[in-house]
Amino acid sequence: MAQSDSVYNKSILVDLIGDDQALIRSYQNQFLQQCIASTKTFAKAFNAKDFAELKAIAHQLKTSAKALGAVQCAERLQAIEEAALTHDLTTVRSLLQQLTSDIKAVKGAFYESE
Repeated sequence: MAQSDSVYNKSILVDLIGDDQALIRSYQNQFLQQCIASTKTFAKAFNAKDFAELKAIAHQLKTSAKALGAVQCAERLQAIEEAALTHDLTTVRSLLQQLTSDIKAVKGAFYESE
């Protein structure tokens, strides 16, 4: 897998919905909006040390990331789920910071793939 594929593998979404560029763009935009909302919810859950909520948010967003082909985000979200299960706040903090970078990278990859 190429480095760019580790961030975003467009073929995953194309295999799922076809090569309709307008529909792909719609899914990409929906995912980015979901990321924005989830980031806010992650912050609230983190500050409250609500590990069940952290896991739930990560799981929900991971499902979308996998379907869309946001490979690196999906892997990071899986790691957040696992850290939340063990109540590892330090690791969750680090992973959430890395997830922010992952989201920025996938957003850039979306625009490169046009």
